[in-house]
Parts: sequence; structure tokens; C-alpha cells
Amino acid sequence: MHPFQIFCNRGHGRAWEARNRHRGAQLYPFAVVARMTRGGTRGDRVTGARAHQDADQLINRWRDEDADAGRMGLPEYLSIRYQLGFGRP
Repeated sequence: MHPFQIFCNRGHGRAWEARNRHRGAQLYPFAVVARMTRGGTRGDRVTGARAHQDADQLINRWRDEDADAGRMGLPEYLSIRYQLGFGRP
């Protein structure tokens, strides 16, 4: 295994990247609107609160899916990246 390798093989790394690209595309509008409205406390409060709630539901669902499938969670993944010196995206 290479010292900067996070996944055991290339296929698992590619699957991780594809899954997170897809998830990021789904999460993006909810996360941005939730942040822009401070979770529904500024601007369009109804839309902001709903976006915040929807983002949380997606994140919780994905956390549970990954745990059920025995996949590494996002906090563990970022911890490894930080330890390897990949702190910035």
C-alpha cells in the first residue's frame, strides 16, 4: 500500500468518489440555501428551514447507508486525509 493511499484498492476509491460526487450534487442546493438563510433564520425563512431539514435528512440517510454497508464514514475519511496532509480540497 502506498503511504498516501486511503482505500485498499483503486476500485473502492473510485466507488467512493462516484458515490460522493452524486451525493454532493444532491446536497449542494439544500446546503447552500440553508447556509445563505442561516437555516431559515434570515431571508426566505420557510425555504431556508426546509432546505436545512432536507440537507440533514440526506446526510443522516447516507450516514446510515454507509454504516449498513460497512463503508468508511465521512468523518473517518476526512481524518485520514488530514493525517496525510490533504487538508485543503
